[in-house]
Amino acid sequence: MKRKSVIRAMQCLTAVLCLAVMGWCISGTAAAQSGSNAGNYGAGAQLSVNGRTGDLTLSAPLVQLPGVVSELGASLTLTYRSEDARAHIQSDTRNFGLPYGWSLGLSFIYNDGTTSKLNVDGSQVYALDESWTSSLTLPGKAPLLVKTGLKQYNGADAHLRTDDGSVVVGGIASSRVFTSLDGQVKYFSRGGLLLREADRFGNHIDYSYTNRVTGGPVSPTTTAQNALLDTLTDTWGHVITVNETRVTLPDGRSVGWVAPDAYTITRIIDTEGMETLLQWGNASCGDASYGNRVLQSVTTPAGGTTTLDYGCLDVCEQPSASACTPPTSWSVVSAMIECPNNNSGETCPAGSPGGDFLTTRYRYGTAQNHHNYTGYPRYSPFVPSVEDADALMSAPDAGSFSYTTVVSKHRATGATIHQVETDYNFLHLQQEQRIYVSDGSSPTLMLSKETSHCYGISDAAPSEGCPLTSANYQHLPSNYQSPIVIGR
Repeated sequence: MKRKSVIRAMQCLTAVLCLAVMGWCISGTAAAQSGSNAGNYGAGAQLSVNGRTGDLTLSAPLVQLPGVVSELGASLTLTYRSEDARAHIQSDTRNFGLPYGWSLGLSFIYNDGTTSKLNVDGSQVYALDESWTSSLTLPGKAPLLVKTGLKQYNGADAHLRTDDGSVVVGGIASSRVFTSLDGQVKYFSRGGLLLREADRFGNHIDYSYTNRVTGGPVSPTTTAQNALLDTLTDTWGHVITVNETRVTLPDGRSVGWVAPDAYTITRIIDTEGMETLLQWGNASCGDASYGNRVLQSVTTPAGGTTTLDYGCLDVCEQPSASACTPPTSWSVVSAMIECPNNNSGETCPAGSPGGDFLTTRYRYGTAQNHHNYTGYPRYSPFVPSVEDADALMSAPDAGSFSYTTVVSKHRATGATIHQVETDYNFLHLQQEQRIYVSDGSSPTLMLSKETSHCYGISDAAPSEGCPLTSANYQHLPSNYQSPIVIGR
């Protein structure tokens, strides 16, 4: 007999979305951190795959200096995101002198040719709209409209507004301010460069830049495309210097990278001269026509290797009443093969001693449901059904759209040992998730857990399976992503 329990999640406004500006990942107190530089240098590069979209992220922490408080330390992380590379190549956009798709974890404001956007810490992008409001409802209170300044953003924990120069850094006055619920503030120049990060106690990190074209100082209107990061100065007065491909810390040691062309970084070098090696290849899907490169493998200084395989994700260039023809396609990760002890120099898994490797496979759709997160086969991420709306959430009949992803782990023999199937609704929220495991003696997978995720989008009590067939995405409550979880 199945036991069923209903857990209503706390509707915590600060946990609505990941947009809220988070502190740098430094633990402990400032007093405990200031005694040694041992923790100031970055760890190895980390790979992750978005199991819903197939996009790849590689993050290599370069610098982590503790601040007066742990939430405000000076930090730089060299990050590659395949979805950014795809967009940057299409728009021929490179920021801070880095190759397409790469960032240093800096926030900035930019214009993609049609729309002004905010890039938050190099990981999330939101279109700007000073008039955009979100509806916030507190228990026993009437709905309250909250301006966020971020288009299509329904949270109540962030606000972007204009500024009259309340902060001046390097002779450049602030023009916009981004504030999060925890009191962290980011100040931007008229050209969109991040000038200062500060907390509610006045602790801050200042950023200065040089002009990438002239090599001289930047102007108030210089953008991220024409700027190079020059220095970071923290509240203690410590200065971190950046020279295109090298970062020098206050004690003189440095970290860096090698970028042989506009598409790739091939080596990341730590303070001891140890190198993480990145190998690249050409994309095999439709996006190869505009020069997209894909990361094929990463090898750590210790010899561990991770190899990536790719497949093609169908994408509609135009919405269609039934099925778009012909679709284009994007390269997405189909498998990640991890070889912890591969010192042979061969592509993983070849050369791994004793078959010591683990394979994770990704599927974006099933034999029963060919839909994927891009809206295929009916909707297009490029063309909204309603003008000036969210392309994937605004279709009048989008409530009938859903898609399923599968993430599975396999032994070297090919046997599946763990599999997670997840169903998503038209708001891209998890609706059903099924976890399967193997008992080790049989190739047959057994259902271990099934979970339904319900959301407080209406006042109606959730029913079995938590169906959700309609909701205007422009009028969702600010806590619409906080689930009511029904575990079965």
